[in-house]
Amino acid sequence: MNIDKQSKDQLMQELRQLREKVADLKRNAARENDETAAYEQSPEFYKNVINSLDDLIFVKNERHEWVFLNDAACKFWGYQQEALLGKTDHDIFPREEADIYWAKDNEVFQSEKPDLNIEKQTIDGNLYTIATKKSIYKDPHTGERYIVGTIRDITEQKKAEEAIQREKDMAQRYLDIAGVMLVALGTDGTVTLINKKGCQILGCEEEKIIGKNWFDNFIPKAMRREIQDVFDELMQGTSSVCQYNENPVLTKKGTERMVAWHNTLLTNDKGDIIGTLSSGEDITENRRLEEQLFQSQKMEAIGRLAGGIAHDFNNALTAIMGYSDIIAKDAEVKDKHRSYIDEIKKSAERAATLTQQLLAFSRKQIMQPKVLNLNTMLKNTKNMLQRMIGEDITFRLQTATPIDMIKVDPGKIEQVVINLAVNARDAMPNGGILEVETKNIFLDHAFCEMHKDANPGNYVLLSVHDTGKGIDNETMKHIFEPFFTTKEIGKGTGLGLATVYGIVRQSGGYIDVQSQEGSGTTVAIYLPRVDKVPETVEKHESKVAEGKNETILFVEDDDMVRNMVAAVLEQYGYNVIKAENGSVAMKRCEQEDKIHLMITDVVMPGTSGPDLVRQIITMQPEMKVLYISGYTDDAIVHHGVLDENTPFLQKPFTPQKLALKVQELLED
Repeated sequence: MNIDKQSKDQLMQELRQLREKVADLKRNAARENDETAAYEQSPEFYKNVINSLDDLIFVKNERHEWVFLNDAACKFWGYQQEALLGKTDHDIFPREEADIYWAKDNEVFQSEKPDLNIEKQTIDGNLYTIATKKSIYKDPHTGERYIVGTIRDITEQKKAEEAIQREKDMAQRYLDIAGVMLVALGTDGTVTLINKKGCQILGCEEEKIIGKNWFDNFIPKAMRREIQDVFDELMQGTSSVCQYNENPVLTKKGTERMVAWHNTLLTNDKGDIIGTLSSGEDITENRRLEEQLFQSQKMEAIGRLAGGIAHDFNNALTAIMGYSDIIAKDAEVKDKHRSYIDEIKKSAERAATLTQQLLAFSRKQIMQPKVLNLNTMLKNTKNMLQRMIGEDITFRLQTATPIDMIKVDPGKIEQVVINLAVNARDAMPNGGILEVETKNIFLDHAFCEMHKDANPGNYVLLSVHDTGKGIDNETMKHIFEPFFTTKEIGKGTGLGLATVYGIVRQSGGYIDVQSQEGSGTTVAIYLPRVDKVPETVEKHESKVAEGKNETILFVEDDDMVRNMVAAVLEQYGYNVIKAENGSVAMKRCEQEDKIHLMITDVVMPGTSGPDLVRQIITMQPEMKVLYISGYTDDAIVHHGVLDENTPFLQKPFTPQKLALKVQELLED
């Protein structure tokens, strides 16, 4: 029992001691909490917090004196806090920098608005880049204002940014050196990169391109949907990349440039598509030159075809016109039949005019150029042109003085002006203005590079401008083609401009047409200048006299022409020996003592006319020669320009023209 009582008393004592220890612990904890709370509310706590920051913290009064700086600020500037308190920027910074800080502080005091600046600061001779933020604190008790500033040293950050920028600039320079357009697009079609060449082609600054949607801003509306759909399929991975394609881009001026693209997909590290990178070459000029070459080749091909047709047709017309004339001279022909013959002759003459126009287009007509003053020719035809175009069209002639001389066929160049005037008249059914202008001009290499058929040099410009309805783009592609016309059936042959084209080109000139639908048309003709004085053109009228039985050797492979010409010459009193080719002509020549005149076609199967003449002239040294042909041939006519020493008669011809030419040669 005693033992139990003793144990119980001891246990109770230990319990009381335990309770006292717990109470002590609680009292100590409470005291520590009170002390911590008091410390957290003390200035010392906040000072230590501010001193633990890496950023520089400072406070200035309105006298620009520091009243507080944290440890980071003191360390950065290399001073103890006591050495800086009460001092200003001018006490530790170079004067130029201190003046800037002082001015900035004044701005903050005046505006009482926060100010953020990136500034340069020199400390111990080292230049630092700092980001400074300043704001106003107003003491609620005294009302005094202070600037509270934070400064972060971003020198290393700036160096890193500048290094990255240098690398980007270097990469951009590499991109800009490239002679092609480089464009990168994001998955939504936004431009993320473009080089200098791309900016030049689009005519925009880089900052006005980056961030813009490529399709909405730089693709012509007509093709926008189609190209956008292809791009969207690429971004969705439902289509393989089109490595090469061509499409136009839209420039700042609203014009289109054709670009040939090489494309590649851009992917991230995971292989996800993040956009495209494309290099583009401006092929606008290449396409234009290809079109010019194609047009030139097409015109050349059509010209050869037209020349061939005209040649064969001229043979038929020569026979028709000749036989019509022979029949008309027959006294036994009844009067009513004679009128039919006249109609046949008129129809043949109209057909002959068409063949001459075809030959003009194909540049295979005979030209008899003279040195002339274009101004004089235009002034002489002014009244005729005015009557031709009508009173409702104002005609203006502006001639430059002085004007250089040109060497052209007077009749042909007059035909050019008339054809252009007629076209202008038809383009202005309700009246308008027709202006013809001349001036001296020099075509340089730059112009000729843009205009394939032009050659550098001095020219006389003949410009014909009208205020008519203009020509649409599709029609412009065909304006020089023979038989192409936009006029009503029966209103035109379609040979007007084709004839102009042929005459100008055969005269060594260049023709350019500028037109826009609704804005009129300007035809510019450039004719080579010559350093010669104008020639006078004399006309002599001759009457056909009967022949004196002179012997004429006539060589022609076309049966109709051969028989007709022989019949005509025999009617005029000549002794005619016919031959269908060179070998027959040689045999007939060997059988004759004297041949006064040889008439030969230029182009024949086997031996050509000029080659045959060279063989026969050795046997008949006094023999005269007259060439005939349905088109020109370089064997006797150099580039379609008649040599004054080469007698030539262009098919189709009338019997009277033939007789006059024969008479002229035999009398010479």
